Amino acid sequence: MTEKAQKIINAIEKVSWDWENMNQSHPHTIAVATLRELINQCSYNNFDIDGDHGINVVNVKDIMSIIEELEND
Repeated sequence: MTEKAQKIINAIEKVSWDWENMNQSHPHTIAVATLRELINQCSYNNFDIDGDHGINVVNVKDIMSIIEELEND
């Protein structure tokens, strides 16, 4: 398993249990953690879009490769 996919799994595991209420976390909490980690793993700054400030972009192919890896694991 790639490091990127493992970091996404770790992010999901970290939030999947609500220790305060002692039950499974709300699906939205898990989805948000997953999306944030996908962005962390797949985004890069493209200075061509906004000059000096740039803008973070993600390559959908990178996301799809992680999804396929997680599906096949």
